[in-house]
Amino acid sequence: MVKASRNSRPAASEGRQPNQLLRGLTAADYALIVPHLQRVALGVGDKISDANARTRYVFFPETAVLSLILVMADGAAVEAATVGNEGVVGLAAFLGTGAMTTQCLTQIAGDAQRLPAEMLLRVVAESPALAVLLLRYTQAFINQLAQSVACNRLHSIDQRCARWLLMTHDRVGGGDSFDLTQEFLSYMLGVRREGVSAASRTLQHLGIISYRRGHIEDGETSEQTAVREVREETGVTGRVVAALPEIEYWYVEKGNLRVHKRVDYFLLEYESGDAADFDAGEVSGAGWFGWDEGLAKLSFENERRVAEQARMLAGSLALAVP
Repeated sequence: MVKASRNSRPAASEGRQPNQLLRGLTAADYALIVPHLQRVALGVGDKISDANARTRYVFFPETAVLSLILVMADGAAVEAATVGNEGVVGLAAFLGTGAMTTQCLTQIAGDAQRLPAEMLLRVVAESPALAVLLLRYTQAFINQLAQSVACNRLHSIDQRCARWLLMTHDRVGGGDSFDLTQEFLSYMLGVRREGVSAASRTLQHLGIISYRRGHIEDGETSEQTAVREVREETGVTGRVVAALPEIEYWYVEKGNLRVHKRVDYFLLEYESGDAADFDAGEVSGAGWFGWDEGLAKLSFENERRVAEQARMLAGSLALAVP
């Protein structure tokens, strides 16, 4: 869902304009466009436009990062391009074609300035400098597409993943971290999730990136996160029937950074799925065990205590078993 702010005055009026195209305009040209801009808040996965749909709005990302996705007839999809604060989405309006064959989604949540497509054409007619700027950006965008084609054909998944992360990092600003799931990245790269998991581990082992799994995503409760994590990593879907005691501990990351971690545990009842479909990129194996055998496989005493409480609780409930 796109949330619009009635305060349409862009950031340049308050200080430095985050979007580089808008920031590149002269004061006179900027004055032509600013009354028609509206800042909108974009959430991860928000659909900006459909493939082959007429362009209604042009978006100048500020802190959001947008993806142009090609969806094939069989439903397979891959990212064709990424646009952040260096550019604009909706070039079809400027070029006069009216529509693009790609779908546009938000890949990193944030803000963008939105401009009605017909208003862009009016401003361009009054501002030759803006027309030249958009033409130059179009050339840069084509160069980016060409580079992406070469990278997707000639580079390994590790290299493609590194390139995507670097491009996204350049666009988000404000530090060296951003929220991203491996599932979403695999969708962007058009590869299986196991490939992204392996690439992430390689990059982390080399000290290039650092990531932690199991984070609660936007809009999720901890119970929903538990169900999703179990489904993604083991291939099994369950429903939460009870909360179990949490575990908290500290560990040290690279650079002697002490990190506090809390793990929430839940007792789930089996609904569907096969543990044989576990994600080999995330876990070394998944299967069904009796309580005694399962407890013996746990390495830490605090985990065994949680499992014992789950055993006692499960014994008092009539739960479905696979």
